[in-house]
Amino acid sequence: MSKTKFFRIQDGKATAFTPKNEDFSEPVSADSEWKLKYLCKNNLETLLDVRFLDEEFYHLSRYIDTLGLDKENRLVIIEYKKGSAGTVVYQAEQNLESVGIDDWLLIDKVEKLASEKLGNEVAQNIDWKKIPRLICIARQFSLTDMKRQREMENLELIRYEFLDKKKILRLEWISEELPSKSLISSVSPNPAHKRVSQERHDTPNQASDNLLAIYEDAKRFCAGLGDDVHVRENKQKMLFFCGGGEKFANLALRPKAPSPRSHLRVYMNLDTNTLQKEIDEGFVQIVKKKRPRIKIYDNEQLERAKLLLNRSYEETRNRDPKETYL
Repeated sequence: MSKTKFFRIQDGKATAFTPKNEDFSEPVSADSEWKLKYLCKNNLETLLDVRFLDEEFYHLSRYIDTLGLDKENRLVIIEYKKGSAGTVVYQAEQNLESVGIDDWLLIDKVEKLASEKLGNEVAQNIDWKKIPRLICIARQFSLTDMKRQREMENLELIRYEFLDKKKILRLEWISEELPSKSLISSVSPNPAHKRVSQERHDTPNQASDNLLAIYEDAKRFCAGLGDDVHVRENKQKMLFFCGGGEKFANLALRPKAPSPRSHLRVYMNLDTNTLQKEIDEGFVQIVKKKRPRIKIYDNEQLERAKLLLNRSYEETRNRDPKETYL
């Protein structure tokens, strides 16, 4: 069973409480990822029972959103995402790889931080024998994220939402037990997610269960990249737009081919000149009008594609609408 906690938010301070009922207003996301980080950082012990060490902690060319210590003096890495988890789980795993327990430079940096903020006794008793905990906080997680949690005992997924005009914060610790497909399709709080999840048309029904799961994951990911995302179905494609209506992604299933060749095609609004590494590796192909395309056959390829889809969304939002590659 999932664990859920409620907190009243007043002047940036969180106080835990038990509601008599859950008749709250429509849940909403944080105004920005930065505000979500700031609230959690300033209330870390109240919200997560973790003591704060540092924010934007830099080590080996990587930044960790929040670094802390739990009550057992175990290192805790926390990553945040305003909307759908997107690449946050992948980022957390990459950050974990940069935090090696035999890295004496890291140990020295962390122990100095702990000494300054929590005292020498805590610093000298950090448990370096245990792998750091990974906590990912986001509005929504995908089936792939949940599967990853089941594979990693140190990964914790926490779904957040604000209620009653952001006076209440609700945190839900997602259990390791995978929900049914119907539940996963219905939990998305963003109306765009609901439209995407509930749509069924002829092409997906002809695909394998595994490919369908990849397709659903990709749709939820794209729809959850921001509150400004809207979706349109065009023949056998799902089109994703942001901001003022600029398209940043196309998803198209190709299940009519023989089974080994069935795949999901992903088109992105990215300049192919910035994708030379991916093109050289064969991960990205260049098609008509120099459009970048990815063919996805498995979850590993999808996770890598999410990084580029996220980039496509961010760059499309900030680019001149006349400059398009899709």
